[in-house]
Amino acid sequence: MKFDFPIKPLTATNDSNDFSPNEPLLKKVKNLRKNKRFVKKRKFNRAKLPHPITFYRNLSIDLKGIGVWRMAKCPFHSDTHASMSINTDHGGFICHACGQSGDMLSFYISFKEVDFITACNVLDLWEK
Repeated sequence: MKFDFPIKPLTATNDSNDFSPNEPLLKKVKNLRKNKRFVKKRKFNRAKLPHPITFYRNLSIDLKGIGVWRMAKCPFHSDTHASMSINTDHGGFICHACGQSGDMLSFYISFKEVDFITACNVLDLWEK
């Protein structure tokens, strides 16, 4: 297939301050990577969470009972008696009154009303 007109390289249409408008897109992408504008992916390590008993006590959750399953007052609704069960082996919880359940990380996110990234930053769960 022959073309009667010269083929020009694909260029960006927007006039940004970082690049000239005639610079090909491939060069722009390479320059973006060199300038480290791409966010580096981070991995979090769930094993860096503290022991469940320590974790819940640091959040002022009073654990009652002995054994693997401990009871506590649920902080997610107005609770007068202990209706939340907490597993001291893996840190999972379930409230038998309101139905809230999850692991230690989801508990922290709901309890402190923060997002996942903030929770991992505060709890220092990122791998180095």
